[in-house]
Amino acid sequence: MKIIKIKYKAIVITVLSVIPLIGVTDIIFEHSYSGYVNNRKLEETKKSFDAVSDVITKEQNSVTRTVEDWAKWTDTYEFITNSDKKYIASNLQDDTLKNLDLQAMIFINKSGKIVYAKEDKEKKISKDIINSVHIENIKKNRVGLMVQNGNLYVVGISTVTPSDNQNISNGFLIIIKHLDISTFNILKRLVNVEADIEEASKFNISSYDKLVENIRYKQDKESIEAVKVLKNINGDDVIAVKLINFGDKKAVNEYFILFNIHFIILLIAIIAIDFIVLNKYSLKRLKKLNDFIEEIIVSKDITRTISLPGKDEYAMFAALTNRMLKELNLAYKGMREQNERFMMLMEATNDGVLDYSVKEDRVYISNELKQLIGFNSEKNYVSEREYVSRVHLECAERLREHYHNIINGNSEYFNAEYRMIDQLGNITWVLHRGKIVGKDENGKPLRIISTLVNITDRKKYEEETLFLSYSDKLTGLRNRSYMEKQFQALDSSPKSQYYIVMCDVNGLKVVNDTFGHKEGDHLLCTIANILTESCEQDDIISRLGGDEFIILIEDKDEEYVKNLQDKIKIKCDSLFGYKYKVSMAIGYASKTEEISETELVMGLADLRMYRNKLTEEESTRSATIESLLNTLHEKHSETEEHTVRIKELSIQLGEKLGLNQEKLDELKLLSLLHDIGKVGIPENILMKPGKLTVEEWAIMKTHTQIGYRIAKSSSDFSHIANEILAHHERYDGTGYPNGLKGEEIPLLSRIINVVDSFDVMTNKRAYKEAFNLEYAFKELNECSGTQFDPYIVKEFIDILQENIR
Repeated sequence: MKIIKIKYKAIVITVLSVIPLIGVTDIIFEHSYSGYVNNRKLEETKKSFDAVSDVITKEQNSVTRTVEDWAKWTDTYEFITNSDKKYIASNLQDDTLKNLDLQAMIFINKSGKIVYAKEDKEKKISKDIINSVHIENIKKNRVGLMVQNGNLYVVGISTVTPSDNQNISNGFLIIIKHLDISTFNILKRLVNVEADIEEASKFNISSYDKLVENIRYKQDKESIEAVKVLKNINGDDVIAVKLINFGDKKAVNEYFILFNIHFIILLIAIIAIDFIVLNKYSLKRLKKLNDFIEEIIVSKDITRTISLPGKDEYAMFAALTNRMLKELNLAYKGMREQNERFMMLMEATNDGVLDYSVKEDRVYISNELKQLIGFNSEKNYVSEREYVSRVHLECAERLREHYHNIINGNSEYFNAEYRMIDQLGNITWVLHRGKIVGKDENGKPLRIISTLVNITDRKKYEEETLFLSYSDKLTGLRNRSYMEKQFQALDSSPKSQYYIVMCDVNGLKVVNDTFGHKEGDHLLCTIANILTESCEQDDIISRLGGDEFIILIEDKDEEYVKNLQDKIKIKCDSLFGYKYKVSMAIGYASKTEEISETELVMGLADLRMYRNKLTEEESTRSATIESLLNTLHEKHSETEEHTVRIKELSIQLGEKLGLNQEKLDELKLLSLLHDIGKVGIPENILMKPGKLTVEEWAIMKTHTQIGYRIAKSSSDFSHIANEILAHHERYDGTGYPNGLKGEEIPLLSRIINVVDSFDVMTNKRAYKEAFNLEYAFKELNECSGTQFDPYIVKEFIDILQENIR
């Protein structure tokens, strides 16, 4: 069955009553409409001028922010002074104007000369604008309008100062933004108003014979044309805004609303008659629906339904209401689930929520936040002062500054890191981020919502990272980077008084070459401990790198420094348990009127240290090698006897071979030191009773190279370094380490090779028994020409046979 709509019922009743009034309505409308519409157009024109002013104000504010931001850069200040091209390359690229939506940027020095102008290549208007604004009369920042060649510009002028505002201005920054007049033509789309802005002289203002609120206008039946004069940046009334309002249908519709108010009064009598009929078929059903909705509002029970029998629109509306309530119930369920997810997320991340009501001075603290900061209280609301009292004293003032900045409108967002202290004194670092979510009619913040995250672990990691970046990994002392930072501070403080002590470890290279870098690192750590024990707590000790250390001593006299130097040397001399002599070269210097920079003071201290090193280094190296030789004898009880036998046999063989005294002296020294490199071989290999493995033998063979490096480190022994290196080379070229052949092998090395091999064969070792002379002679003859020099073997056997007889 077809539904009879309510509007049809109302139409049937109303039409019968309205027909007599149509004639009267037509006459009233005709006489009153024209005046109303004209008044409506005038009011719309006023609002359109306000809209134009708002657009101009917005653009002027944008230009103000940009010009003041650029003008307060220290880089801009220095650019006007120095005209540094790096500033142009870094800040004034080809797309800078486009990104800032500007026509031009002009940098002018204090004398009015243009330092640099960045402007649109197609519309060059910089000089015209500068000539128009009279830059020589500018005393303070200014923003305003200019019209040039039919175009409207917003011009901003600011004095240039550095970012700290300590210096006076050295010039001006002018920025120019083209204000496209077509921007205002949006008024035509909204209220059918056309806009034009031009120099006031181009409008015949006297033709506008009517004046209202500084607006001159004239009108006809179709439109209102109005003009308002604006001041340019110089304060002159030379810019005119013209608006033409053609009116629109909206005005007619609003007039009809006004007209119908009067018309309804005439219909009251008819409505009274119609009420009985409407009440029966419409109003009772409408009241039932209305009562049901009110009950839903009070009870908030959106699971209920309403039933309105019938087939009219009220029945359909009731069905739609039931459907709407069902959808709301589903949506509410989704909101509940979303809220639960949010709460679980906050619990999972352990983040806290802080809600600050500014005027009420009330801070809401979520349970998660109370747990985070150790706030043992049942209440969730505290005052701002009570909350800040939980902040670490060193952070409280900074936190208040952040809040005052956001409350005073300087920022929309809040972002700060600070420390909270619970009732037990435990400290928690938090990251506090928030935003203004409510403002009053004056734009002042009413409410700030924030989240707080526990960043204690991150802060600890950052502190550890900072410590490591300024520490030497091996010794735990400060490093070069830290000292450079200290030196910068000293150079910036002319009144500071200090000494710089330079220290250099003697013989570190010998130790590294002999015992390996692990032992060298152990030596450096020992030196670091000596320096730490010798210095007072406020002295700064640093390892510069390698074998160099530096000590910075402030506010102490030279007597302290001399005593410190003696104390360090005494501690080095008193060390025991080392296979080598531990010593340091030391030099110091102080800041004077002539040497006031740390780099110069350190250079002088380094020079004095180097002189000290030259006087002690050679004796230190010799003492170190003697110590190493003693260590070798202690490591292997047979080595000293072996060395004595080789020395005696080598001298006999050398004399038989006709060596001069110089060579005999070298041979004697070589017989003592040829196995010095074994001091660097691990004892488990050197003293192993059985056969060496391939890997162990490879280590054992390195003793020739270790011995070479030890000898090279001292001028007393460097002349036999090559002989030490080659004393295990073979005559046929199959020896080690370099595979030398024949007479490529130094003569003294060939002598030691023969004598050493004979002594090893004829004397007992941990890994073998001694062989008799017959066996030794046989081996020497068989290896002659392969392992040994044949001539040397022959002469050596002759010596041995003579000794037997």
